[in-house]
Amino acid sequence: LFAWNGLATHYLEKSDAARAEPALRRILELEPGQFDAQLNLALLLADTDRGAEAEGAFRALLAQHPTSPRAHAAFAHLLAGLGRREEARALLDRALALAPGH
Repeated sequence: LFAWNGLATHYLEKSDAARAEPALRRILELEPGQFDAQLNLALLLADTDRGAEAEGAFRALLAQHPTSPRAHAAFAHLLAGLGRREEARALLDRALALAPGH
């Protein structure tokens, strides 16, 4: 797992989505629900204009990590970009409720 994490991080830092994605998916095969891999995969999908896939990835992330303000805020950013402002606002409100003072 450690090696796959390092590989994924390396490719993400190089903005090499084509190589980062399989590494992230492998991490999730080895450790389903691993927060950073799930979040990074969702962000990668969003950054590569795969909105529907990104939305599914964010929904899976929130199902497993419902108290993560980062996940709520990142998903809100995606939805705002898709023009779904009401849903985005609700997610941001939730993120702020989970992390008061931020």
